[in-house]
Amino acid sequence: MEQMFWKKIESFRLFTLTAVLFYMFVLGCFSAYSQEQVRLPLTKFNTPGIVTLSDNNEAYSLHIPTPERWNIEEATLELAYVNSTALLASRSRLVILFNEYPLGQVTLEPAAPEGLVTVAIPGRLFVTGYNELKIQVMQDIKDEGCIPSNPPEAWTTLEFINSTLELSYTAKEVPLSLSSVAGFLFDPKMSGEHYVHIVTEAMDSANISLAAVTAAAVTLRFDYRSVQFSTGHELLPGKDNIIIGTHSFLRETISSGELKGDMGILPMPAQDGQLDRFHGLIYLGGSGPKEIQKSVTAFSVLSLPLPDIQLCQITDIQLPVISPYSGKNRLAPGKGYSFQELGFATTTFRGNRSKPEMLEFTLPTNFLLEGNRDIVLRLDFSYGAAMRNDSVLSLDVNGKFVASIPLDQPGGGQYRGYTVRLPLSYLSSGRNVLHLDSILTPLHTTACEILQTGQLALTLFETSTIQVPKLLEWVKLPQLSYLFNDGFPLTGMPDFSQSTLLLPQKDRKSMAAALNFIAAISQKTGVLPYGLTVTSNVSETGNKNILVIAARTDIPEEIIGASPFAQGISMPVHGRLLGTLSVDNWKDRLREWLFDEVTDFNTVTPDIAILGTEFRIRQQQAVLAEFESPFTPMKTVVLLTAEDSGNLLQASLLLQEDEVTQQCRDGFVVIDFNGKKPVIQRAALTPSYSVGEITVRNRISYFTEKFRWPFVALVVGLLIVLSLFLTISLKRRRARRQRIGLGDGDAE
Repeated sequence: MEQMFWKKIESFRLFTLTAVLFYMFVLGCFSAYSQEQVRLPLTKFNTPGIVTLSDNNEAYSLHIPTPERWNIEEATLELAYVNSTALLASRSRLVILFNEYPLGQVTLEPAAPEGLVTVAIPGRLFVTGYNELKIQVMQDIKDEGCIPSNPPEAWTTLEFINSTLELSYTAKEVPLSLSSVAGFLFDPKMSGEHYVHIVTEAMDSANISLAAVTAAAVTLRFDYRSVQFSTGHELLPGKDNIIIGTHSFLRETISSGELKGDMGILPMPAQDGQLDRFHGLIYLGGSGPKEIQKSVTAFSVLSLPLPDIQLCQITDIQLPVISPYSGKNRLAPGKGYSFQELGFATTTFRGNRSKPEMLEFTLPTNFLLEGNRDIVLRLDFSYGAAMRNDSVLSLDVNGKFVASIPLDQPGGGQYRGYTVRLPLSYLSSGRNVLHLDSILTPLHTTACEILQTGQLALTLFETSTIQVPKLLEWVKLPQLSYLFNDGFPLTGMPDFSQSTLLLPQKDRKSMAAALNFIAAISQKTGVLPYGLTVTSNVSETGNKNILVIAARTDIPEEIIGASPFAQGISMPVHGRLLGTLSVDNWKDRLREWLFDEVTDFNTVTPDIAILGTEFRIRQQQAVLAEFESPFTPMKTVVLLTAEDSGNLLQASLLLQEDEVTQQCRDGFVVIDFNGKKPVIQRAALTPSYSVGEITVRNRISYFTEKFRWPFVALVVGLLIVLSLFLTISLKRRRARRQRIGLGDGDAE
């Protein structure tokens, strides 16, 4: 009996132990493969907030990205819409399709015009890449008699601003292959927020410069999506990590043995001592500084995928020469480019109103866009026959209509080199978007007849070209909008070789703020900051532009002395139009006396009040300012400051958001992020100055702005000297003539 009792006890213990182990295994699997959810407004998928469909049968498509790193389990779409009350319910439908698979349809009820439809999307319908979500409407206003084509009272508005897509997914294991870095780890098709932690061996200038290049390389792989960087001396669990340092530092960090390679992807340690197979750990290093530099540079190259191995040895790397015009679709003055070079492929517009196509290009900010010079488009296109003579191809620049091409030949047409001239004043410094939109109408549009629309086609060929005239390098600053357009003036050379990062206090949060700021600018230009120098001493900045990222108390006195905070706190006076306190002086009265009407197109100087008090910034607030360098004329200081490094880091993340950067203009911005949404206040508090090449054409402009009163005194002095010279010359000439006249009189 006693032996049987102990056998039962032993069996129970074995059963309990097995159950506990099984439970732990299931729990571990569940936590490792637990579903994650992300809920996104449809406006995040590059769509406008409101889209109106007005044809009898019309559709609008969105492209939903699915990264290779995600395994989509299911998705839920919530679509808000409003339809016309004039629709006929029995003949009006809204259909939702996903990759051509119908998910559902609803009746467009005139009695209940506002609707919210919820549709489940099975995970099996998702494919890696881009998935088409199509919303199609069929709408009629009557079911008998003559039904007109596209009546104005037949419409349905899709409210994407109030619509969402919720994705439920599980993460896939990260392959231990360098080829997975670009297409798997850092994939622009991943929605939501992205975090990358960079581990450096030290906080010296060399390591910060390497970390800046690495961070910029990551943002370029993410294309247009923002990335939040953090830094530290140790790994950060639950995030993708990048280690920059020597082999010995790597061994200390991950407690591993000897590795054969200077660049590789390794298993990511987890907090519990196990391996985190769902996050990547990238190593960029070597035995010394030169080898580490090679690894970082090799990682940053984007032209070819990295090798399909776990570790590799970098023996040599050669980079192309970077010019002032390097970068994404950046046009050089006096040069011509084909549409194909700018990423535009041959496109055919079909039907009455097809989706507009766009061509993106960047004009260097440091060039003067003169209204008497033109950018020349030479278009190659052909269009179909039997189209009405009011058919056109319209051209918009940055949302503004600028030109249209008539397609008025009933027999169709083919054109090669059709010339359209766009004055430079129509364009903007930095990024520009040229929209091409076709409006094609059938030749015969008699009511109640079937419309023939198959011939409505226009093809625009990629051999079309854009020609940029020669431009004068001259721009007026400060203007923070340039900074968030193409990084100017810090990217006068796109690789930051004309700029220095000044970090007076090298702590981890200040370093992370600098990485976020620089990486966001590099993402816009498409060029990595290979030439960036980093220092903590203001005397080592040289004759360069200076980017200062520092807490308020750490800003050097030389920088403070040239900033708007030199004598206190400067602020504009509100409550009236700018310049209304100015009093007419003798120059104004002289102009009024000489001219009946004086039109002054110059910028009005704002009314500025200066408070003689200590400059302070409260918590949850930051200041971004731009002003001329106190060390070198025509160079710029960009200052990002807050009360401490924690607020600096928050501000650097906010400056990655378009809704914040689009409000950053003039030369001084206060960012308040105490509430749910950041509040931006801006002002023109610093004197204007010009940057560019001093040529014969702009030399006078430079001297009048830089040395106004000495230049005026010089001009007045020259006029006085000229007047004296003319007076003396006339007196001598008169005396000579008098002597000649007297001599003639004596001779007689």
